[in-house]
Amino acid sequence: MRAFGWCLVLALVWPVTVVAQAPESAQVVIRAQLQAFSDDNAEHAFSYAADGIKQQFGNAERFARMVRSQYPALYRPRHIAFVDPVVVSSEQMYQEVSLVDGQGRGWRAVYSLISVSGEWRIDGVAILRAPQLVL
Repeated sequence: MRAFGWCLVLALVWPVTVVAQAPESAQVVIRAQLQAFSDDNAEHAFSYAADGIKQQFGNAERFARMVRSQYPALYRPRHIAFVDPVVVSSEQMYQEVSLVDGQGRGWRAVYSLISVSGEWRIDGVAILRAPQLVL
């Protein structure tokens, strides 16, 4: 009976623990990719992309070139802050990030992340100018 009680407690607590850790691990992935861009390490930045992104760009250099030209605020942000994520399921979530670029302009980026073999991978990002960003 005692063993059954512990199993019941674990069964009830385990899913909550997994969901609670999901946003933190996704934030680690986003932060690591942003750092890799800042370090001009295209291969490392590319490693955090989901397979669909990798197939779309083919290689790390093309991917990094696209980010530099179309998403310069992500390439070398001066400041980042995470906003509450939206966890859709254990396999999909959205993470909003407030950014300040090198020129001091504010931006809001929404990352789409998917779980691949238990690890979050970035599946896309949408970015908008945030004229009055409060940090």
